[in-house]
Amino acid sequence: MDSRKFFIVLRSLFLTLCPLLPLSAAQLPDAIDEVMEFYCYDCHGYGKKEGGIKLDDLSLDEDHGDLWERVWRNVRTGMMPPADGDPLDAEERKDLLDWLERNPLGIDRTNPDPGRVTARRHNRVEYQATVKDLLGLDFNTAENFPPDDTGYGFDTIGDVLTISPLLAERYFEAAKSLMARAVQDHAAKMPETTIYAPGFVDPSNKEDTGRFIEFARPQTVAAKRWLADEGEYEVILSYKVEGSAAATDHSATLVMAVDGKELARKELGWDFQDGLVLRAKVPLEAKEHQFSLQILAGQAPKPGQGELGVAVQNMRIVGPLGTTKLSFPESYRKVISEENQPAHRSEWPAKTKAVLRDLASKAWRRPVPDHTLDRLTEIALEAAEISGTFEAGIRQSGTAILASPRFLLRTEMAATDATGDYPLIDEWSLASRLSYFLWSSLPDDELREQARAGTLRANLEQQVERMLEDPKSNRFITNFVGQWLQARDVEELGMRPEVILRVRFNEGQRMFNNNLRRDMREETESLFRHILREKRPATELISADYTFLNKRLADFYGIEGVESEKLEKVKVPGNRGGILTQGTFLVVTSNPTRTSPVKRGLFVLDNLLGTPPPPAPPNVPELEESSHGGKKLTMKERMVEHRKNPDCRSCHQRMDPIGLAFEKFTAVGTFREKENNLPIETAGELVTGEEFQGVEELKQVLAIDKKDDFHRCLAEKLLTYALGRGVEYYDAPAIDEIVARMEQKNGTLHEAILAVIDSVPFQKRRP
Repeated sequence: MDSRKFFIVLRSLFLTLCPLLPLSAAQLPDAIDEVMEFYCYDCHGYGKKEGGIKLDDLSLDEDHGDLWERVWRNVRTGMMPPADGDPLDAEERKDLLDWLERNPLGIDRTNPDPGRVTARRHNRVEYQATVKDLLGLDFNTAENFPPDDTGYGFDTIGDVLTISPLLAERYFEAAKSLMARAVQDHAAKMPETTIYAPGFVDPSNKEDTGRFIEFARPQTVAAKRWLADEGEYEVILSYKVEGSAAATDHSATLVMAVDGKELARKELGWDFQDGLVLRAKVPLEAKEHQFSLQILAGQAPKPGQGELGVAVQNMRIVGPLGTTKLSFPESYRKVISEENQPAHRSEWPAKTKAVLRDLASKAWRRPVPDHTLDRLTEIALEAAEISGTFEAGIRQSGTAILASPRFLLRTEMAATDATGDYPLIDEWSLASRLSYFLWSSLPDDELREQARAGTLRANLEQQVERMLEDPKSNRFITNFVGQWLQARDVEELGMRPEVILRVRFNEGQRMFNNNLRRDMREETESLFRHILREKRPATELISADYTFLNKRLADFYGIEGVESEKLEKVKVPGNRGGILTQGTFLVVTSNPTRTSPVKRGLFVLDNLLGTPPPPAPPNVPELEESSHGGKKLTMKERMVEHRKNPDCRSCHQRMDPIGLAFEKFTAVGTFREKENNLPIETAGELVTGEEFQGVEELKQVLAIDKKDDFHRCLAEKLLTYALGRGVEYYDAPAIDEIVARMEQKNGTLHEAILAVIDSVPFQKRRP
């Protein structure tokens, strides 16, 4: 007789002999009661409350809702029963989960609850991108607005994106400033062509652009533009010198040329001025011309000094000089199109209404109501009459549009013909959700046209493909990866490389400099981008045998054979592929002077497996110093000492084995074999029983044995970022559907995004 059957017989005999003894969980069905009593009560019943949880007096009333949810989550993720106990067989696990969902939790898989999404304001990234796409203007939100709060690991969460009186005032001032810049009186000026930093590209390496041109190596970036008229032009380059925060002897020469002919040059060094300008006049024919910027390396930085580079802001090509043919700047044309520019005063009312209808509909992401449009037009005409210019009226009502809650806040409305308990959101709301998910900005003309025609939902997959191919999708990669994998933190953390690497201060700062930190962030983003756009399995984020390196980063990691100055795909040893051995992960999960197995283990549990431990209890002692009885201890030995504290043991048993697998990597991402001249042991075992000998085997465990957990966690993170709310228990059907779709399509990251967009929480709303 197996232990399960023996337990049931023993239980029946016990109840027969003790008929007057109440069974506290008698409200539960017998089959569920038996499963929980056999698997759970040894630790969570009969007077025991391991982890503060007691299950043998649970009932189905609402007071126990949170506890039932915890039971469901632990069973669902395989955390309970523990690996050293009797395992639930597949049928018992399914029956228990089905019962938990139907009864205490009330999940209806035939009609899932899409949840509640709080009306949420634009965060700083979204506001900046929205203004750029709406008005064609650059606006520094970091200088004008306070930092955004975060929730569930993201700054897209509606519940924390509140608007204080101070922020409301800042929004109003920003609206006035933006409209004043976008729509100026007498804005028609000499024709001008503007080339922005990304438009300047190195012909030999398309990834190198004018965003940052290093002093350290000779390089040329170029852009081609067609000029319609022959004449004399003025070429004006605006740029900054960036890189080292401290003074450095690093220098270079910047050469500006057109069609290979030098126009001007400038000797550059450490310079914190904004608005540096290089200009020249040149006669040009009416044809296509190539405008180029070349860096000639100068003096190298001295040991310990930082490196510099040129950050292009834009190049303006003005002319032909002296022409009577005038044109309007891009920002003016984005607000007042050519067809809406009035020829005389009598056209002001009609043209004003047309301009404001277009601007408000774009800014508010849906057609503007007639009564609102009439009021905006009235305000504009009054202001225009007072000032005497058409533009003054547009500025006045444009300020009202940009300061309106309809611009600042995003809400979803139900479709007018929707039925049922949980209606579909309308197509305008769907377009907005889609664009802010993948572009961090408002819908473009094609999305609006699809929404207006009511065809967006029917053509959703084609639109998603188009949007992912658009360069604006890099915003999603930067913002999602930057927060989910904390990649953007690597450039800000105050590390002590000289202590970690045991070198002099200047040498440590030279080795682990700002350029290297940027390379680390871009390495992680490049891997995510490649797996997404090449439709590779999402598990390659963990198990890939390649990464993206340039010479600087490869040299720092100790990987030979990489000579490119630009990040490129490189096959690497098994201990270097994937996100878990990239500099971003290794740095952001470390302390300023040493590694942190706890942070590394917690990161994996929280961000890759979706099974974070509970918060640490108060007054937990710090990790002991590295000596014990006069003996130097390795990190693993220190963690063993730390776990002797009973308050720490249960959580650390889950985190420490994972974190210690990475101990051969320092706090800044370099590789080592020993610590304190002692060999580093990296073997371990997960709390669910899987064993591994080091980081290579751990990555295989996570990517293969824990694939379902990783897929579920990825789905939850994507859904959280996309919806602007945390994932709740009633999202289980949606998460399961996303994971099922992924696994039908080889588990690709691309399919995960499509499935999130098709999911009930993304497509529907509570009425």
